[in-house]
Amino acid sequence: MATKVKRSTAIEKPLPDAPKGDWHDLADRIAENPLLYVGAVLFVIVAAVAGWLIRIYQASAHQEFATEYARAFESEDDAAVIAALEPLAKDSHEALYMLGETAYTKGEFESAKDAFTRMRADFPESPFVPDAVEGLGFIAESNGNYDEAKQYYQDVLNNWPDSFAAKRQQLNIGRAEEAAGNAEAAIDAYRAQTLAFPNSRVATRASGMLARLQAEIGPTESEADADLQNALDAVMQEASEVEETVEAEITEMPEDTVESPEAIEPQKLELSLPAPGEGAGTTETEVETVDTP
Repeated sequence: MATKVKRSTAIEKPLPDAPKGDWHDLADRIAENPLLYVGAVLFVIVAAVAGWLIRIYQASAHQEFATEYARAFESEDDAAVIAALEPLAKDSHEALYMLGETAYTKGEFESAKDAFTRMRADFPESPFVPDAVEGLGFIAESNGNYDEAKQYYQDVLNNWPDSFAAKRQQLNIGRAEEAAGNAEAAIDAYRAQTLAFPNSRVATRASGMLARLQAEIGPTESEADADLQNALDAVMQEASEVEETVEAEITEMPEDTVESPEAIEPQKLELSLPAPGEGAGTTETEVETVDTP
């Protein structure tokens, strides 16, 4: 008789959890804090849109400024250029500097001085500041304030030595010194300019002004002293050479040309003396020979 096979019932066991990826972790976190992540996304979107709008505004403002700046120079009237530059100069160092340049060209020194002074105070890092300070020197020089002008020119040399403007300040200093009647100081400044910026137009101008000034006043005291010292040195050198030549000739003279004392024969001197015991009237005399050197 066949026996009935008992079948075992399989018990289903739960499978272990599979590892979750980064995206699943992010989804779980968003599910736990949906408002936080939605706010972060909105913030990023708003920031991107704001940055885009700012760039558009800046580009538009720059384009508008460039248009107004170019339009300011369309007029041939300096007064109109100044009027057009004044509103732009409040926020632009370039427009402020050009305002001062235009006012100086027109002869409005007070307006130019105000612009250059504002340039130095409001935009100290601008590359136009050394030129603005030089412009203040030009204004002072034009008004006859030569000491003040020299201070501005020296200020450029001291505070902005690497600027292009600094390379031409010795010429400005020399011109101010000459105008003040300090000829020797002007000559020194012109010479310094030729060395500071050689092979340039500024050096060529300084050389021309130096030659003209020297022709007008003649050599300076220091130059005259130098010429005199050079002449004295030349005379002393010539005398020294003559002395050395004479000593050399004496040294080279042969020895047989100089007679030694032994080679000289003594000369004989004859004296006529009266014989002993006889008077002056006797005729007999005794001759004595005396050797003389």
